[in-house]
Amino acid sequence: MSDKRNPGIPSDKGEPPPEWAMRTYVLALLYTGPYKPRDPEESNRLFHAHLASNARLHREGKLILAGPMRDNTDLRGIFVFDSDSVDQVKAWCDGDPAIAAGVFRLEIHPWYSAKGITIVPPQTTEAGAGAGAGGSAADAVGAGRAAAAKSAARRKR
Repeated sequence: MSDKRNPGIPSDKGEPPPEWAMRTYVLALLYTGPYKPRDPEESNRLFHAHLASNARLHREGKLILAGPMRDNTDLRGIFVFDSDSVDQVKAWCDGDPAIAAGVFRLEIHPWYSAKGITIVPPQTTEAGAGAGAGGSAADAVGAGRAAAAKSAARRKR
């Protein structure tokens, strides 16, 4: 049996976590898409629109985790969504202007993990540090806490 304090983690003996401690999320992988804007202003506009879309999805409690890859490959970033519906996540991602334009292409998969996973941005005193698309650090922390609370409330229903 898994650790009673952390039921979503396998036991030291290699026993899987109990099903009641697990759930399906949706993982989306972003790859370089076929469209490469030649105009730097258009590229910048699409990038900022992509980040604004991420911020909105996070604020709405749909996006748990998002971030770019740090190596130089076609895999550009990942999303983890608080949903078990690949179709719903595809619809959410289709609203991202950079994805819609073809700057990124998506690969979407159901992903099984422990219930209640979340990322809460660290608190910081530096102005703007840890902030999402143009917001303050306080906005980012508040958004993280609000998203975590929304996720927890949805799981209790």
